[in-house]
Amino acid sequence: MKLDPKAMRVRFHELRAEIEAIEAANKPTRDKYDKLNQDFHAKLKPLIKDLKEAEAPLFDMKNELGMLCRALGNQTALQPGDK
Repeated sequence: MKLDPKAMRVRFHELRAEIEAIEAANKPTRDKYDKLNQDFHAKLKPLIKDLKEAEAPLFDMKNELGMLCRALGNQTALQPGDK
């Protein structure tokens, strides 16, 4: 590819035409995909909400666990007399 402005403009328009042709040829498949994707996400939405609510405490718990691991230098095995 030449790097002079005229050649780049020509290539720009060639690429735009190629891209548009591929997108037009794939439009029916893209539309089917988009519809299925929307339906799938609509069904997932309530599950995601339930999971977020049920697992809300995990964020703070895992942060505390990480802090304890660092503080203990990963020596987390219980020692005799530990509860």
